[in-house]
Amino acid sequence: MKPVFGWGEMTEPTLVELPPTEERAPARPTLPEEVRVFKPNRQQLEWLPRDLDGAVAEDHPAPSIWGVLD
Repeated sequence: MKPVFGWGEMTEPTLVELPPTEERAPARPTLPEEVRVFKPNRQQLEWLPRDLDGAVAEDHPAPSIWGVLD
């Protein structure tokens, strides 16, 4: 048997025959223009659904004004 992950030989047989391992060339370093992770934009706004009635305190005059306008 072949050594696995540099730990020496396996002591137990496998349940199925495994395909031979492929030798791969080392990956080249990622170029800056290929990077897909960007720094966070701290000034970005976030759109969330809001309940306007729940956002205003009960004793605030806005609900009274809305009642007149409706």
